[in-house]
Amino acid sequence: MSDEKESIACVTLMASTLRQEVTPAMLSGYVLALSELTPVQLRMAVGRALCECKFMPAPAELRAFAGIVPLASRGEEAWSIVRAALDSCDWTVGVDFGPVVNAVVRQMGGWQWLCEQSLPDLVWRQKEFVAAFQVRAQGALDDARGAPLPGGLTTSPMRRIAAPGSSHTVLRALPSRASSDVSDLVRELADGKAVGR
Repeated sequence: MSDEKESIACVTLMASTLRQEVTPAMLSGYVLALSELTPVQLRMAVGRALCECKFMPAPAELRAFAGIVPLASRGEEAWSIVRAALDSCDWTVGVDFGPVVNAVVRQMGGWQWLCEQSLPDLVWRQKEFVAAFQVRAQGALDDARGAPLPGGLTTSPMRRIAAPGSSHTVLRALPSRASSDVSDLVRELADGKAVGR
């Protein structure tokens, strides 16, 4: 993840170039928001901001430039993980997708109920899931709703499955649909060839 000094240097450079006054509070906010970006992602985001923005971008814009998708926008991805679990697990096995997905599945009726749905019904359940995921991902969760989802047997094993919003795994950025120029620049940065570009 990005070093604090590197984040401060990048934000200061960007602010100076875009004629924005730098304050200690502003730097603290940017450092906090950009802390999970890798150095390559940070440099890519700042590079895009310098080329594409007329005004100082918010931290959320920089995160988007780095390919980080907000959790609330990852409902389809989360559903595909739940759907794969439905194909590989049955109602007897408990699952733990992480607090956000667990809360959404519980809100819909629970793991056992979801396992009982027919394939045509799952098309409609997907729409419900994505809408509920977006709402849950933006709000606070209580521990009870986000707890692991039990299976139908009291002795059933619990499978931990990494999903968006899961505490089991570090969320990685989704591949950006950026132009090939940006992809080439990232490859060059990774290889150390873009210095002086």
